[in-house]
Amino acid sequence: MDNSDKPLIGGETIPKPVNRSSLQKVIQLKPRNQCHQWNVFTYALNRDIKQEDGTIDDLYGMLCLLGSFSDRDEADKEIARLIETTGHSHFFRARYAVAVQLTNKIPSAAITNISVDDKGKLIELENAEFKQEQQQYEKRIRIEKGLVKEAEEETNPDSVEHYKRQCYLAIKHYSEYESLRKKMEETLQNYQKRAALVKEHYQKHPEHDQEWLPHIKQTLENRGELSLYHFLEGGYKKYRNQLLDID
Repeated sequence: MDNSDKPLIGGETIPKPVNRSSLQKVIQLKPRNQCHQWNVFTYALNRDIKQEDGTIDDLYGMLCLLGSFSDRDEADKEIARLIETTGHSHFFRARYAVAVQLTNKIPSAAITNISVDDKGKLIELENAEFKQEQQQYEKRIRIEKGLVKEAEEETNPDSVEHYKRQCYLAIKHYSEYESLRKKMEETLQNYQKRAALVKEHYQKHPEHDQEWLPHIKQTLENRGELSLYHFLEGGYKKYRNQLLDID
């Protein structure tokens, strides 16, 4: 049986990552007829992205697009108007499809093209992203293949996987038993404590034995909790002699 006849495991049915160099293609795009050449925008970065507990905030920053313009002069006029209107001074313009770095430093307000260094950084970021996706894909395949092999070996009574599985189940079941036994012991102790208080109260006020159920019935009925009343009524009839230590 060759490899082509082997059934695919779950992860292998997912297409492998492909480095399409998509960002490099984006920065080579030209405006379509209905698109303007110059874009005006502003952005703010999350300065507190690293939180006190050491985790990283999901929010990296906010980008606001403020319009597209046919030439640079129109874009500059709009920036001047926005500064005057809002009092905010950090507005930027960039040509269509230009990759703008979002850094802690305020970029030039006249971004017109992307430098050779910027292109290199863009390729580096894109390749790093592809490498990470490829590693995650390969790791998932390895894990799923391992799980399939492990499951097969667990049914083989002569394999160490079979022994491992039986040890795991035995430990799991006995741990559950111990937990339930402890819970039962605690519950029994609580019952014995309350039963002793019931018996003590009965010896002082035997009349309450016939009064307490009618006493709470109306209250529970008004609350729409008659099911609780029926539970108490049935339980008291069943366990009364045991609670009061009456033969």
